[in-house]
Amino acid sequence: NHWTVRRRLQRGEHADWLLLDSNQHAVVLEVSGVDGTDHVGTRLNEKLRQVAQCPLPKTTKAACVVELQPPRVQMRTV
Repeated sequence: NHWTVRRRLQRGEHADWLLLDSNQHAVVLEVSGVDGTDHVGTRLNEKLRQVAQCPLPKTTKAACVVELQPPRVQMRTV
């Protein structure tokens, strides 16, 4: 499976990227970074609530949080 970037989303679309998956289904992705560890997923849950507001129809909505120290990535779909 892979994602291809279709376009950068605009302010008010509540996400960063519009992607297409390997089956040509649309995915909207919000990406965020934090300096430390998102221990209880607070930032990830915040970003999931944000991307859930994206008005684009028929899309999978996903959020990704990059923890910079120590390096780690968390990702979930709505």
